[in-house]
Amino acid sequence: MSACRTIASVLLAAIGTAAQAQSVRGTITRDGMQIDGAIVLLVDSAGRFVARGASRESGAYALTADRSGRYTLRVLRIGYAPTIVGPLQLATGAVTTRNVSLTGAPVRIAELRITDRAPCQVRPDSDAVAFRLWEEARTALLATALTQREQLTMRTSVTQRLLDQAGKRVLSESTTTRVIPTVRPFVSLPPDSLVAVGYVLHNAQGETEYWAPDADVLLSESFASSHCLRPERPAADTGIASRWIGIAFLPSGDPRGVAEVEGVLWLDRATAELRRLDYHYVNLPSAARLAERVHAGGQVEFMRLPNGGWIVPRWAIRYPVLRAAPRAPSAIVPGMRRETPAPELELAGVRVTAGEVSDVHRGGATLWERGRVGYRVRVLGAERGEPVAGATATMDDSRDTATTGADGVARFARVLPGAHRLSLRTPIMSLLGAPAADVAVSVPDEQTSPWPITAPTDRIVLAHACGPRSAARHESLLHGSLRTSALPVPDTRVEAAWQAQFARLGGGEPVLVPRRVVATTNARGEFTMCGLPRGVAIALRPLRDRTTDRATTVMIPSFAVGVEQLVTVEP
Repeated sequence: MSACRTIASVLLAAIGTAAQAQSVRGTITRDGMQIDGAIVLLVDSAGRFVARGASRESGAYALTADRSGRYTLRVLRIGYAPTIVGPLQLATGAVTTRNVSLTGAPVRIAELRITDRAPCQVRPDSDAVAFRLWEEARTALLATALTQREQLTMRTSVTQRLLDQAGKRVLSESTTTRVIPTVRPFVSLPPDSLVAVGYVLHNAQGETEYWAPDADVLLSESFASSHCLRPERPAADTGIASRWIGIAFLPSGDPRGVAEVEGVLWLDRATAELRRLDYHYVNLPSAARLAERVHAGGQVEFMRLPNGGWIVPRWAIRYPVLRAAPRAPSAIVPGMRRETPAPELELAGVRVTAGEVSDVHRGGATLWERGRVGYRVRVLGAERGEPVAGATATMDDSRDTATTGADGVARFARVLPGAHRLSLRTPIMSLLGAPAADVAVSVPDEQTSPWPITAPTDRIVLAHACGPRSAARHESLLHGSLRTSALPVPDTRVEAAWQAQFARLGGGEPVLVPRRVVATTNARGEFTMCGLPRGVAIALRPLRDRTTDRATTVMIPSFAVGVEQLVTVEP
């Protein structure tokens, strides 16, 4: 029986923390938008990486060093050049705050051109196409590694198929589904072990094991020194030739007598995100060369979660099942010493192991489920294009509602791809009682950046609430609440009074004319008034039977089309 060990993603060595640790934390942004999934590396004065982390949905990050000193932050984001921040002085036991605005220029791998004579280079220089592709692949692999440190739970299904010797007919099949508290469904051997013993070996039980390079191996020093890299184009008949670009890895130097792997890491040309790893076995020992006949190898897919983390949603490995070939009996010669030769192996079938993740959870929240995707919108002001915080967006009149943060971005974790209707209500729309805006959106299978949505202008919202001439008259709306110290005051008239200033036609001092607006509170003690001036002192008082309560002075800012005001009265 053959055993299989295949790949998942990077597991980086943990960094020890002293009792009195010193740390740095902050928020990662770009153009005012919070960035999740950015890789933050803490580099000491000698150029060594001492801590690694990833920014969360809010853009927040935190790193800890094992000693005080001068450090630099190196921030990586897939599809962009690195941003370098520092130096930073981390004091013993102290927390340093450093917010980072990303400045790295976009990496345009879609513009890279591959020639048929592209050389395979060990450690290509920074001007080579292979180097630029490898750097993007490394960033994605680091992001996958850091996702493994989160407390996530995923549901996986693993299917085992035994095929006939031709690799076509299914002889047996079984599927196991389980829920596991990890995002790493399979592992590989340590990098140095693979260099020493190869990727195909026999264990103590006599089983043949097929191993593959996981991200930890791909990022290791031993892999870099024993493999060369070259850019790769997809085959024209695969349907991905125009969308993907590859970085191929091959064993370098003379064969070392151990089984090796070669393969391709495929990146999306538009986003530089890692999509898939294809690999197969080479330089197999004679007993295992039957693997070449069945195209032994594997495939691993990579996917970005809505929170910025990365997982392996699908994987598969294919390898031969070997058995001892029957031997013809040999003649027995008296007095001759008989030695039993090692049995020859023959192909008994082909084993295919395939895994698939159906959903991922963090705590009680579902981060992702198969068939649905994460979707983000960014709400911007109509006049200045600034992000609108506190806006609520509801998808298809359902309970799936998201609220924009300070960067104007609202996130939906689970949406079916396709056409949808989005109901949008900004804080000013809620204040003025305007109906929600209905926006048509198209949710793609993969989203690279938040979809921009322009909020209705304040003038439009005010016109709906107070009439079309309100904005032209420089008027505003006031939404108020009348309460005692603990209870609302319903069915009570409230007066807003001020002095309106009018210019004389013939010149001279302006004329001051008293003006007033009266409204009545509803059952919740709330009232709404239109036609109030901006930049003028307004006396706001309740009018109750036999009493006139003390006035509250309100001044609506000159830029505001609406304000809220609480008026408190004695019981």
